[in-house]
Amino acid sequence: MTDAYLDPDLEPVLSDAIPLAHIFTVFLSGALGTLARYFVIKGWIFSSSAVPWNLVFINASGSFVLGLLTTSLFTRRPDLVGVRLACSTGFLGGWTTYSSYAVTVLLLAHHGAWWPATWLVVATALGGPVVAWLGRRLGDAVMKVTA
Repeated sequence: MTDAYLDPDLEPVLSDAIPLAHIFTVFLSGALGTLARYFVIKGWIFSSSAVPWNLVFINASGSFVLGLLTTSLFTRRPDLVGVRLACSTGFLGGWTTYSSYAVTVLLLAHHGAWWPATWLVVATALGGPVVAWLGRRLGDAVMKVTA
């Protein structure tokens, strides 16, 4: 297995030309991921907590799903380039949000909410890789059952 199969943004066979279908796939699926994130953020019922749980959920779920797909689908079917681009680079790229995370941390800190800002940094920095690993473990288990 090469790194091209592990990195969802890389083609299994790298070339200079990017097919137009891949560009549209990423564009359309990215728009869907962005819309899904928008609806979750707007529809989220906030508790009295200052921690932005919606961002934690969005980024953690995206990490988990990408970890799962990387192990279960992308390594098993590297020929499904369009599916991989639509799911990872497109939808999950639009779903997860580093820029909102960064701005939220700065705004929390600016308003003196140091604990929620710190918690968000720690949860994102540690939580993302942990749930991605859990997704990969689940993908490994699925691969063993279906093999």
